[in-house]
Amino acid sequence: PVTGTSSAAPAPRSAPQRPAPDINAVVARDLFGSAAAVAEETPTDTPTVQTRLPLELLAVFVADQPDQSAAIISQRGRPGLLYGIGDDLPGGASLAEVHDDQVVLRRAGVRESLRFPELSEILAARARSPMPEPLEEPVEQPVDEAFASGDEPQEEFTAGDGTPDSVEELVENYRDQLDDDPAGTLEQLGVEPVSEGAAEGYRVGDLAQSPYLSQTGLQSGDVILSVNGRPVGDLDQDRLELDNVLAQGSARLEVQRGTRRFFVTATLQ
Repeated sequence: PVTGTSSAAPAPRSAPQRPAPDINAVVARDLFGSAAAVAEETPTDTPTVQTRLPLELLAVFVADQPDQSAAIISQRGRPGLLYGIGDDLPGGASLAEVHDDQVVLRRAGVRESLRFPELSEILAARARSPMPEPLEEPVEQPVDEAFASGDEPQEEFTAGDGTPDSVEELVENYRDQLDDDPAGTLEQLGVEPVSEGAAEGYRVGDLAQSPYLSQTGLQSGDVILSVNGRPVGDLDQDRLELDNVLAQGSARLEVQRGTRRFFVTATLQ
């Protein structure tokens, strides 16, 4: 008889147990981006709505670092105040962004835009409204040291009287004055050429004589290097640009203060 040994087939090896995935570790790897980062970037791209707050934008100071920018804003019928990014404004809003042509406010989580008023609207409003009574006590407002001078920061910016009845009259008055007495007109505006016959800018002098410049936050000794991107300082070549500024009612000024340069966008009010 044939005899032999039989051996049972080896039992299959069981697969090693794999640990369950660690959900917390997966989330920590930010495979789909950081939710916190998205939350910080999204509001900047959110469309704005025009604010209904009774505020007027008088001037903006656009800095290289956005959080160092500032703006002069007033309640209607009151002097303007200088606000920095994050400062609270009347009406429960705060200043969120500053741009050349507008500022963005944040109120109850909503982004609202405040733009420069048209000069024609300003003149019409002044023709309808009586002069406001002065405030009993000035409102205290922090001012960025980059725009302050002296020991006491200047916080209020007011416009002068004698506003013409129409834009055409305003432009025509200054055009006639520039033709008849260029140097006297510059003195009335509170500026003088840095160098005669050269586009090296206009130096700001006595702001008390120029309500248009005093409300922009400029200081005596500042030099206006360019207007709307065009170098200035030679009055003979600057007359056309001055006419354009008067007609448009606003201008973007490049200003040098000591060793620092910055831009100011302001309206003629």
